[in-house]
Order: sequence, then structure tokens, then C-alpha cells
Amino acid sequence: MRRKDREMDLDSAEKALIKGSFGVLSVLGTDGFPYGIPVNYVVKDGYIYIHCAKEGKKLGDIASYPKVSFTVVTRSEVLSGKFSTDYESVIAFGEAIEYSGEDKGSILFEFIKKYSSEYLDEGLQYVEKMKDATALIRVSVDRLSGKRRKGK
Repeated sequence: MRRKDREMDLDSAEKALIKGSFGVLSVLGTDGFPYGIPVNYVVKDGYIYIHCAKEGKKLGDIASYPKVSFTVVTRSEVLSGKFSTDYESVIAFGEAIEYSGEDKGSILFEFIKKYSSEYLDEGLQYVEKMKDATALIRVSVDRLSGKRRKGK
């Protein structure tokens, strides 16, 4: 990292990854082009989980080449008078797989807790109804780095 003064320690980067509301999953497309997809996600037991349809481009791309990156920006404010930006972001590198473990329902419920915490009972019913029609992608976090600029 060129700007060491903006590098986040690993603990801070992990916390930023967890608190983010969306991220961009970047894969190498089967057509040879990079493909970045904005997604909702949760972090559980050191993995990033993304839900999606059971068929689609990203699943095909991951099956062909599982190495991915995942970027989260938790804060961004342009500081026009300073010709800069106040920001916090992290990027994870790892491998993605389509995940079908027995805990799929509980992982999907993590999405309900993160994004719809005021509807837990309804969310649990929704997960039970939709879990067989939903795919999960699990991304290992092999490397994680974060960068931020503080202050106005």
C-alpha cells in the first residue's frame, strides 16, 4: 500500500467489512472480462456470504474461476475544499464457491437479522419458504486490507 498513513489495522478492517451495507463482488467473467456485481452480504465465521438466484452469470463465472475480490466502502464524503475524500474501504481476496451446507437456513437468517431486524418472525418464515429456491455463495477471506482517510 502506497499510503501507509491511511492503512487500517486488520481488526479495524474486519470491523469495517462486517458493518458495511453492500459490497461489490468482482469475478473474472467466462467472456474474459472482469465482472463486478453490487450485492448485499453477511459475514459469519470468517466467511462472506452472498445470496442469489440458483442460476446466473456470477455462479457460472465462479464455477469457471473461483478467485474473487470483494470491496466494501463504509464511508465516502467528498472534501471539495481539500481536493480529497474522507473515506473508509476494505478489499478482501479469496475463493468463492456455491455453498450448500446444512446451515444454509441459519446463514440466510443472518441476512434477515442484518437487513430486516424489525421483522425477525416474518423473516424466519420467509427463509424457510425461500431457502430451497436461493443459492448461497461463500467467499473465503484469504487476504484483507483496509484504507481510510479521517477528518475534514
